Formats: sequence, structure tokens, C-alpha cells
Amino acid sequence: MTKIVEAKEVIEISHYIDFKKSILEYVKNGDIHKAVVIYDEFFKSENLFPLSDVSPVESLKTHVAILINSFLELSIESGIPDFIAFSKGQTLIRMLSQKTEEEECIKMGKISIWGFGQQISLAGDKNNSELIKKALFYIHEHLDEKISLQEVADHVYLTKTYFSALFKDHVHMSFTDYINLSKINRSKYYLTHTDKSVNEIADILGFNSQGYFTNVFKKYSNCSPKDYQLQWRRSTETPEK
Repeated sequence: MTKIVEAKEVIEISHYIDFKKSILEYVKNGDIHKAVVIYDEFFKSENLFPLSDVSPVESLKTHVAILINSFLELSIESGIPDFIAFSKGQTLIRMLSQKTEEEECIKMGKISIWGFGQQISLAGDKNNSELIKKALFYIHEHLDEKISLQEVADHVYLTKTYFSALFKDHVHMSFTDYINLSKINRSKYYLTHTDKSVNEIADILGFNSQGYFTNVFKKYSNCSPKDYQLQWRRSTETPEK
């Protein structure tokens, strides 16, 4: 049955669309402080229509997740490489999914504004942005190898110390965290689309041991490689008729 949308809901949706347009415009123009102010005002108002029947917290998570995805798209439009934007978005949504209190969820929204906002502002620095893009392309071309900070710094003709600081400013995570997160994302493809064992995947991606690979995988995925593989297989099984 088609749901009849009440007038109050139409007003709430209209307010939400105006809010979203405004906050994206402020983030795009680098006015992060103003973006946070209108974010606070909106989430303290009565314009927050429910997006989940499960609980207020789940509804709030959905609102914040939608914003994170909007910031992700804005980042890509601003010239930030897809894999940087998606890595940041994935990390923020993973953190958001673990929250159990409304205030924690609202805080994640603010973190995403600052994180994406600073990243978009830094994208305006063309010289540094090009160096980071060059470094990232190199990383993803050699992801199935052991990659060192010195190696990538040499590739873009920067000192290790300066490159490390520049990388963190642009990507908003350390070089090591970015490498590990990228390798774990690559490992998920191997786990779900190949017959390679966990040990083989750890070796391919340059981890020192299967145990270390498993520990890193758990850090970023909250489960072991084997559990992830089993969950994926169950989700793709064809139900018996």
C-alpha cells in the first residue's frame, strides 16, 4: 500500500534538504566552523524525521551515514582520488556502526565534517595534492608487495619525515594505517573471489605471518578473515526452494 505523506513530513523533508544543501556548500567553501554550527542547530531541532523503525539511535546513524556519503561524493568532485575518499568514508561509517548512544552518533557527524572539510581544503593546494596523488597511485600499483614509507617518499622525491607529515595532512591517517587498510580491502577480494587460503593471501600482500595478517584484519573489520569469508558465502547462497 502506498504511504500517504503527511504535511508535517513534507515540511521536515524540506528542512532537511535545505540543511543538506547548506552544509555541503559551507564544507565546499572551506567554512568548516559554520558547517559545524548549522549541523548542531539542525540535530538539536525537531526537524529530524525518523529514518528507522528500529530505534532513535539507528535512525540517527542513518542520518549521519547519509551525510558521510554526501561528503564523500563532494570530496571526489573536489578532485580527491576515489580511493582516498572511500577509505575515509568507510572508516567513519565503520566507527559510526559501533556507536550505541545518540550523542556519540552526533559526534561522528562532526568528525566527518572536520575530516572531509580539511581534506577538501587541502585539495586546493595543487602542488601537494599532485604529489599525494602520485604517491597513492604508486601504493595501489604495488599493494601486493611490501611497501615502505621511504620507498614511496623516494618515488615523489621528498624526505621521509616531510612526506609522512604531508601524507597524514591529506589522507587523515598515518601512512602505516592507510597501507594496512588498503591491504585489508584488497584481501577481502581474494577471500570472496578466489580459492586462495588465508596463509596464501597474507603472503601475497606482504604480511610477515598469517597471525599478523589476522590481527590487522580484525582491527579494521571486527572479525577474522575466515569469519568474513564464511559470512560472505552465507550471504550469497541461493535459498533452497
